[in-house]
Amino acid sequence: MGMIDKKKTVKESHLYKGSLIFVNSRSRGGGEPPAGCERIVDRMIKANKIPLLDHIHSVKGHDPWAEWFEHVNLPRSLLKSSKEWGGVLLQDAAAKVGQMLALCLERAHCSGKCFGGFDIHDVYYIEYYQLIDINAPMTDFTSRRYINDWLSFKKIIDDHFRYTDPTSGYLSYTLYVEDFMFRISLLEDVPSTGRSWRARAVFFKNISLESSERRVQIVEGLVGFHRERLTSDRELFEEVLQDCGYWKRKTRRVPRMSSALTYSVKNELQDWVPANDYFENCGYSQLYFCRCFFGHYTVPGRITKKELDTAVGILLPGHIPRAQKRLMVDYEKTQVDAAVLSPSGNTARFSVHHIFGIGSIGNDLALPQIKKALPPSQRKRKQTCDNLTGLLYTCSCFSANFPLVAESSDGSSGQAVEFLSPFGSDMFGSETWAVKPDH
Repeated sequence: MGMIDKKKTVKESHLYKGSLIFVNSRSRGGGEPPAGCERIVDRMIKANKIPLLDHIHSVKGHDPWAEWFEHVNLPRSLLKSSKEWGGVLLQDAAAKVGQMLALCLERAHCSGKCFGGFDIHDVYYIEYYQLIDINAPMTDFTSRRYINDWLSFKKIIDDHFRYTDPTSGYLSYTLYVEDFMFRISLLEDVPSTGRSWRARAVFFKNISLESSERRVQIVEGLVGFHRERLTSDRELFEEVLQDCGYWKRKTRRVPRMSSALTYSVKNELQDWVPANDYFENCGYSQLYFCRCFFGHYTVPGRITKKELDTAVGILLPGHIPRAQKRLMVDYEKTQVDAAVLSPSGNTARFSVHHIFGIGSIGNDLALPQIKKALPPSQRKRKQTCDNLTGLLYTCSCFSANFPLVAESSDGSSGQAVEFLSPFGSDMFGSETWAVKPDH
């Protein structure tokens, strides 16, 4: 937290989406507050700041299934077998905490800072403004510190966002969250990690922390976006979603999904033909199938979109997270290279990051400067210069009591010379100097 300099722009002041701006009017001409007097901004935040752990316990209460987790029981037509019952989703209060914590990390990362890891006791919830603040020292951004921040995030999820499975008795993640945690554990400590805001957006705006209704909207938005593209852009869109596995085999095991997969209509010759052609190992076919499944298989009063989203999350848990990563990073990177999109995302052109609820984000962080190694010839020349520098320093030390003069053996510069030290040994091998007393 700090004062905003009126001479700086919004970006230079590190103000981004989710930042808080407090306006403290000074009706008596301004001036600093008296010593020992607390600023209004600090007093307002302290009055509403509570530890995140206390907030989680207050929401969970004695029954975490009341406000934190949600059982979604599915009808038999949405299950593979009679032994299954449904899935577990995060309720709005739990998902909101995860979103606020992820956005708090992004506010630091997009400004080139990191916490380098933190504990849940360092995290506070500002109740009045519904924001999260991490009270830990920040340092300059590095890939290792960026990874440590997300590993700290993962530890909080592991400790407070897992439920006890009623069948196995083990702690389990809710639907979609396990894929998110797996992606965090795969972060590699390379200089480019966390430098691209599109790659960071896959984490701080991950669909696992969205509601079921929001995930359905994202799928519908992506299919509509594909339809509005030109042919070449459609092909690129479909190409980045390839290699998604043999998903049709799985959907045939669920009665209602199998019905959506084989849905047929009559053509002009009154023959029954498939309404849509779906292809194995094709990510867009999988995405389009989910859109049709969400749109046409909701039964008012019987089957809701939340139940359909739960069924898809059980059967195809990685389909939307995979699409988010590939479209946000691979597809949009190609758009940036083709000068269709701005690298910083500050563009009026509609793209997939808008569908995922991401507006204008800060610029990519610059890669750290790496010093290039000198070629062998320059390394030898540099070593020679270092040797000569050391020699001149040695001569200056002798000059106080025993004045020395260094000159080349033939009187010209750049030639090999001999060093006749008082100790009678060569100091620098083949490159020696002749040194004699100045009397």
